[in-house]
Amino acid sequence: LTGGSGTIIGTFNISSGTFTAGAGNVTSGSYTHSGGTVDWSLNNLFTLSGSSTVVLPADTYNNVTLTNTDDSSVTWNLTSGTTTFTGNLTVTFGSGTFKANTLAVVANNLVVNGNITISNASAAISVTTGTITVGGNWAKNGGSFSGGTGSTVFLINLLALKL
Repeated sequence: LTGGSGTIIGTFNISSGTFTAGAGNVTSGSYTHSGGTVDWSLNNLFTLSGSSTVVLPADTYNNVTLTNTDDSSVTWNLTSGTTTFTGNLTVTFGSGTFKANTLAVVANNLVVNGNITISNASAAISVTTGTITVGGNWAKNGGSFSGGTGSTVFLINLLALKL
């Protein structure tokens, strides 16, 4: 199955077979990946809008925005393993009354080859015992970052440095 642009109402579940995201934008309420093969590398933007606690599968994505829905607080938990974003990751607040929107990195790895943006006061990234590796910039336009006992690694292009 190859996807293009669209909005998925409810849960997007990949349990077998192969799914290749197209070059458009995909918006989903939640996403699970329990089997089969998933390829998000061509996808321009994957927006996940959740409420309560949502598990984000350890896949390789391109650009992703994590937001909340309908005045709900949401905590995004990574599954065990390594979750990789080849593009950018944005943690933001959706619409309605400001509620917490937190990406929790607990005993797993998050790799963002592009930029990380925490876009407003109610968004946060919390690292308990995991590791975040960032290849681009980190923008905190409000919100918070809690490093806990985890690690945050910034990859620096030494050729771009002016000494």
